[in-house]
Amino acid sequence: MPMPIDIRNFIITQIDYYIEEIDMYLLVAKEHCDARSLEDTTFGIILGGIYVGFIHACSTQSLSPNTDSIVELHDIIRKRRQDIHLAIQDSRQRCQI
Repeated sequence: MPMPIDIRNFIITQIDYYIEEIDMYLLVAKEHCDARSLEDTTFGIILGGIYVGFIHACSTQSLSPNTDSIVELHDIIRKRRQDIHLAIQDSRQRCQI
């Protein structure tokens, strides 16, 4: 069974939010890692937030994530990965971190 459209839209909106607020997540990552892994750590924090949001959205609708919805989630993230990485790099240059 594919991911319900409202959960799909929520995930897309959530990714947009993380991109808009990337400076905050970069600063959080900076507190917990060294400069060499800053971009990967920031991406990991965002990825974790996306997964938590997905699980929460499923649970509020009394759904259990299935293989199809997980594959679809991975597809959404894969399609937006470059956008997230570019936002992290831009933020890092802007904030000079």
